[in-house]
Amino acid sequence: MSKNRARDRAARRQMQGGARRARAARTVDTTADRTEYPPRLVDGRGESWYLTSRPNAYGTRALDYTETRTYEEIDAEHGPVRHVDIATEDDRARFTAALRQAGHRALGTLAVALRMTAEAAERATGRPGDLVAGRPGSWESATVMSLTRSEAAHAPAGQVDEDALKVLLPVLERWVVTGPTVVEVAESLTYDLAALADESGGWHGITDAWMRRHASESVRSWAMSRCSAPDDAVPEPEALPHTVDRVALVFGATLPVRPVEGLTAGSTVDELFAALVARAAYRLERAETGERYPARADVWVQPKPQFATPEDWPEGWRRGEALVMVTARRPWEAPEEDTAVVADMVRAAAEQLHEVLPPLPGHELAGHAGIPFEMHAALNGAIAPASFDRLLAEMQERAVHYGHTVMAETEFDPRQNLPSASSTGYVVDTAPSHGLVEVDHPQANPPGRGGVED
Repeated sequence: MSKNRARDRAARRQMQGGARRARAARTVDTTADRTEYPPRLVDGRGESWYLTSRPNAYGTRALDYTETRTYEEIDAEHGPVRHVDIATEDDRARFTAALRQAGHRALGTLAVALRMTAEAAERATGRPGDLVAGRPGSWESATVMSLTRSEAAHAPAGQVDEDALKVLLPVLERWVVTGPTVVEVAESLTYDLAALADESGGWHGITDAWMRRHASESVRSWAMSRCSAPDDAVPEPEALPHTVDRVALVFGATLPVRPVEGLTAGSTVDELFAALVARAAYRLERAETGERYPARADVWVQPKPQFATPEDWPEGWRRGEALVMVTARRPWEAPEEDTAVVADMVRAAAEQLHEVLPPLPGHELAGHAGIPFEMHAALNGAIAPASFDRLLAEMQERAVHYGHTVMAETEFDPRQNLPSASSTGYVVDTAPSHGLVEVDHPQANPPGRGGVED
């Protein structure tokens, strides 16, 4: 083993145990009888240099392994030079406390902070890769850079603990961009994540459902690489907090072209469609367990669905489509809970339409189905958070009719109780500025079934 490699490993062990703090000076006193050169440097171009087995001989990935430069040459040609150092105890304590405060949103918040730090480095130097300049060749650094470019680092507002982000971001920027020394980020963070995951039960303790869907397997391996807790441990839903939150879906149905005699009584088919879907949400049921729970649906019936033409459907029938926002008190941190709520809503709405509307024609396209809004957005090319939110707002704006569940729990009304940290990040706009009328009149319900039933 080379002296340099042995020294690096010894220094890493000391860093992990907090035994000492490496020197943070930006210059080296070369006039002393014995000069201790720092093991790693980052020059003014963001290039990382490592001390070889020979005194004052630095190599870098840009040079052949036989070529070296002295500290003085690097400083003169590509200064200023910053030493690669470990974080101060104060920075480390504040950083860990912020991650702990974020709870299930820890990794999602950290991913956003890493992306924003890479963007800050790019603005300052033109090099987003400065984020991992402390040790650019490691697999941890490669994973972190990949994370900053992924969907996981563009989490909606509900996936980010804003207070924690305000702590993490300036610390990371100081470590990478503005500080007198450079802190190796990618590997160092695995120790913070390991400590947090060990405290909170593993992978599910530092991620929410959204992050688990969007984080790659390499990100999971990186985050859990030094964790002693099993990364597949799943907490029981009963042990998770039940909070009021929401999830969106797009529901499609086969509807009669003309008003149904005895059902609509002056209302349009779109109004009946909204009323039936909204009513179905009053009490949802989990098929696997039989559990029933109250919910509320806000329904925005869309104009003629995309790709639907009259000849696609049997005579007298057409396709209907609605944006549906389901609000309920659920253990949203449970794995795939939001997906399960979408399935519960789709099943309930389909059953309600089957029960009330005339029998569907025997046509290959006839039926009722729904998909999560995220999938609908992806199919429409809305992947980035801004385009995702824009599509949601557009669907609310262009709706031909809006309806919601009558007599739903008061806490589910988005105008009275907007969750401070939604697990979905969705914003419900039910303001009358759309020019839509909330029609919840009895004639929109079948005879003898006015209002909303349990």
